[in-house]
Amino acid sequence: MLSFVTLKDKQDKIDKVQRWETEINATSPLWLKLMAGKDKLQERSGNNRDLPMDPDVLHATWEDMQKKLAKLKEIIEETSKDDFASVLGKIESVESEMDILRVNIEEQTKSYNWKCKQLGGSSRRQYQAARWKITKMASTLVEGGHDSGFAKFIATRICDQAKYNEQTWAVLVNPALTDFDKKQLAIWFPDGENKLTDEWSHNMNSNKDAVNAKIISLKGALEAHERWPSSIGAMNGIKFEGEALQKDMISGDMEGAGPWMGAIRLSSHRGEFSCISSHGLPTFFYALTDMVVHLTPMKDLLAGGIMLEDFTSFCETPSGLSFLEKHSRIVKVPSTSLLFIPGACVVHVVATEIFNIEKLGYFVHQPFASAEILDEIPQQVKTAIRTRASQHYDTKPNSEMWKARAEWFAKILPPPAGA
Repeated sequence: MLSFVTLKDKQDKIDKVQRWETEINATSPLWLKLMAGKDKLQERSGNNRDLPMDPDVLHATWEDMQKKLAKLKEIIEETSKDDFASVLGKIESVESEMDILRVNIEEQTKSYNWKCKQLGGSSRRQYQAARWKITKMASTLVEGGHDSGFAKFIATRICDQAKYNEQTWAVLVNPALTDFDKKQLAIWFPDGENKLTDEWSHNMNSNKDAVNAKIISLKGALEAHERWPSSIGAMNGIKFEGEALQKDMISGDMEGAGPWMGAIRLSSHRGEFSCISSHGLPTFFYALTDMVVHLTPMKDLLAGGIMLEDFTSFCETPSGLSFLEKHSRIVKVPSTSLLFIPGACVVHVVATEIFNIEKLGYFVHQPFASAEILDEIPQQVKTAIRTRASQHYDTKPNSEMWKARAEWFAKILPPPAGA
């Protein structure tokens, strides 16, 4: 049987192969959609599991097809119309392979998009869960007396502490006593083995009855005064002893030099000088329940023209929140962990996770009046600390514990000669 092939038939086949080439070249919609899906999956850290084809195999098949089409077009062009019947089988074979490749590319693209959608949904769920956690915590902080903007600031940094702490000052973690830099923020967790934490554990255990009695006393004070956000008091008769605690201490034997305990309601606002009684002096902070401590360097505040007495209201302004973004730090202090707060910091304490029935958080703080540290505090900051401490002490004229603390403070940080 004779096969009659015209020049038009031959050109039609060439045009068909060219359409296939156009369909799968690197700029074709089919291929671009595939690559877009692949790139999006990589951006979302997706994997290649459960795809119809291995991406490398599909890419190799695509490259092979481009070569086959170029070769087939060349064969068609060089074959005479009299011998053209021998080429038709090759065209049909390549057309079948093209159909398979087209389907594979389309299915691979659908799979990329489906996996991206699943990841997108997961990412959105994770984002929404994180935002919900922040919103819930901020709402609770507002109920506790925090300004809404400051509450959101605190909640955001508590929920994503690692991210924000990379942008602020460093903290030593479980440093040995020989590596303890008294000018730097440091924290010791309960699972660490360290002489300093051993001394704290010994002091807390040896004074267990007094510690429990103070907890009961502070709890009673808050029960009697429902509007109080917190209560603090001197742990009279208790002296925390040990090489690390007593070394370089000034006037450590004075009555006002001892440890104090604080009790704070869940999410209540307790900041500035009403938070801890050491008033800008270096301090050990021991958490009896999970606590969060927000620290702001006084020198940065004063350099910005902000007086210490204006700190709380400053935190409620947009410029204040912007300032805190750059200069302050949030530290989570788990139960039975010990935090060292260097001198000249404004301290804000908040309890965001309390599981006891009373919804009260407890902490102990002990001033660490090292001459080495005090000598390095700028005179402007010392003056501001004295002024603010005096303002606070003046509001407690009938409290013996505050009088004792004021006398100790005056000896620790006396006014300059001639003042």
